[in-house]
Amino acid sequence: MKRRVRMNKVDIFFAFVCLSVLQKTSYAAVALTPTSSITDGQELISSGQNFSLGFFTPGISQSRYMGIWYKNIMPQTVVWVANRDNPLHDSSGNLTIVAGGNLVLFDGAGNKIWSTDSSRSIQEPIAKLLDSGNLVLMDGKSSDSDSYIWQSFDYPTDTMLPGLKLGWDKASGLNRYLTSWKSANDPSSGSFTYSLVHNEFPEFEIHQGMNITFRSGIWDGTRFNSDNWIFNGITAFRPQLSVTNNEIVYWDEPGDRLSRFVMRDDGLLQRYIWDNKILKWVEMYEARKDFCDGYGACGVNGVCDIKDVPVYCECLKGFKPKSQEEWDSFNRSGGCIRRTPLNCTQGDRFQKLSGIKLPKLLQFWTNKSMNLEECKVECLRNCSCTAYANSAMNEGPHGCLLWFGDLIDIRQLINEDAGQLDLYVRLAASEIGHRNHNEDQTSPLFDIDTIVAATNNFSIKNKIGEGGFGPVYRGKLAHGQEIAVKRLSKTSKQGISEFMNEVGLVAKLQHRNLVSVLGGCTQGEERMLVYEYMPNSSLDHFIFDPMQGKILNWRKRYDIIVGIARGLLYLHQDSKLTLIHRDLKTSNILLDGEFNPKISDFGLAHIFEGDHSTVTTKRIVGTVGYMSPEYAINGLLSLKSDVFSLGVIVLEILSGIRNNNFNHLDHDHNLLGQAWRLWNEGRAVEFMDVNLDLTTIPSELLRCLQVGLLCVQKLTKDRPTMSSVVFMLSNESITLAQPKKPGFIEQGLEFQGYSNKESFSNNAMTISLLEPRN
Repeated sequence: MKRRVRMNKVDIFFAFVCLSVLQKTSYAAVALTPTSSITDGQELISSGQNFSLGFFTPGISQSRYMGIWYKNIMPQTVVWVANRDNPLHDSSGNLTIVAGGNLVLFDGAGNKIWSTDSSRSIQEPIAKLLDSGNLVLMDGKSSDSDSYIWQSFDYPTDTMLPGLKLGWDKASGLNRYLTSWKSANDPSSGSFTYSLVHNEFPEFEIHQGMNITFRSGIWDGTRFNSDNWIFNGITAFRPQLSVTNNEIVYWDEPGDRLSRFVMRDDGLLQRYIWDNKILKWVEMYEARKDFCDGYGACGVNGVCDIKDVPVYCECLKGFKPKSQEEWDSFNRSGGCIRRTPLNCTQGDRFQKLSGIKLPKLLQFWTNKSMNLEECKVECLRNCSCTAYANSAMNEGPHGCLLWFGDLIDIRQLINEDAGQLDLYVRLAASEIGHRNHNEDQTSPLFDIDTIVAATNNFSIKNKIGEGGFGPVYRGKLAHGQEIAVKRLSKTSKQGISEFMNEVGLVAKLQHRNLVSVLGGCTQGEERMLVYEYMPNSSLDHFIFDPMQGKILNWRKRYDIIVGIARGLLYLHQDSKLTLIHRDLKTSNILLDGEFNPKISDFGLAHIFEGDHSTVTTKRIVGTVGYMSPEYAINGLLSLKSDVFSLGVIVLEILSGIRNNNFNHLDHDHNLLGQAWRLWNEGRAVEFMDVNLDLTTIPSELLRCLQVGLLCVQKLTKDRPTMSSVVFMLSNESITLAQPKKPGFIEQGLEFQGYSNKESFSNNAMTISLLEPRN
């Protein structure tokens, strides 16, 4: 039986009072004027409902602070604190505009807790919280930013938002920088600051007191010279830097998603992007993430390489440990000293270092109009000059930087794409040796006797494969280093030019996902390339073998896919050359001891000159099953040709089946057609290799299948660029385009319209040379 609730007048009055109190505590304003105020429990809201200003208590603290946070994000994410070093101890805080126009925060006793303290006076002051998160005090008669007499963006705490400028401004005299909280429960000024160095080559530094703990690397005209500043394809923010006589400032232009940059209380620097799908902040990168990120980790004249576990530190060539005893005990902060003093009169030379963070500019000289050769000559003229480099990369490498004295804080970058500027370190002539080749050459020549001895006279037992132009042998040099020797077959018709092409190219390419060339041999009729040895051979030996395929779990396969994509991005965009591989396939993907992929075999590679994005060729070379439709049929070669090949490789890695070997009883589609059919029918799991554990389907796996299908689209305009591919593979939060029907989905379609197939390759041997009909 339901009970009827009756309310008398007293009950109604009491409810009205409670409702009034509730409304008061949740009161929100869009502007603050001299006739209004914000008290504890009330908020100032930005017009687009992005940010709130009000009072909060962090963590387990008992104090109250006035700050700004994201209005619609939980848990509460504070981005600015007004009274960080002078907290309130109760809920009596009151923010108001006083006579003269300043914002002042009072406690319950009328004591001033915080104030804008502007010396400018205005008649109609008004305070607003903008949708950027910037609290502004302005003239109510104008909405122009020039009317701001004070803004919180000029006084950041621990967080940088898009639009907030860090650095020095001449007009205001302000130097804006981030200061960490003392702890998660205490927003008062902590031990760490993040600030922009004010000189011609700005860089960010993290300081703990007077000590530098991290530096970003100098701005090279396009980005900062370190791993922490590679954002291929990220559109949540757009880094900007201005260096003029009036300002040296850095800021992020707002992008398509919320982002923030935080100096943490533990000395780490992190960038976050808000993911609307999973409703949480996603970490994009972290500065001071490893040992080598620490400032001067290996001391002066040392190089830090995080991949060189557990040593990390090496002296520059021509240098030795300052204290061998400390060095041997893994205390390497003391650094290195020269083995041989420099002597200007006896032909000092230079060692080239690539893919590094350039050393800190302690004593330096610059000339922005010089080229690299002029820079070298200038360094040789001065006995105190220890190194030189180009000073900028915008509009191509140019300018000159000279270093004097010791070099500190050099690290080998994990992402070689970040190290756009090469460093040339001065050495005494005796340190270079007496080799008859240019000091900048990266590929020395081996004599035939050395290679014969290393390969046991090209013993059949040492043969490990058959490349496009001849056999490949395993060998070991006298000092123990293992090598792989590619020997050009004497019967090869195309081999000499392709061999010389590969020698010239690989010497210029340096990336962790490209195979490293150690040298070559052109003695007599011999043509040989000497590579680093890859103990796990090539990718095809694993993914197409039912037993070996079990070794490659999903995590390894995913890392291989991403690694290949990063290597290809380097070839297409980030190297000094714009280069198409033209023969990308699983047998040309080598695997090191940890299954890191390395793209090899550049004999068929093509360099794009100038602004050309497509070339037409009658000589079509490549491998059946990996060539794109427009290239195989019409001879149209572009960067998207490699993208198509990558898509085939991705589908082969996922399925464990070779494209050319796929057959199905119910249709004549190849592997690409099968992937497309199962994707459309929502049966993508049936496409996956039986060796994969599919009890739980990683979202990355389905994303890789979708990316693979996008790469093998029939039309080049429908295929993504490599920068987009890398971004799509690395970010689960973005929505991918739906793939259309791929090109070449039927078996044998590659050869329609061709005659005179001079030769063709399977996945193990290149090359195809196809003559289109006239």
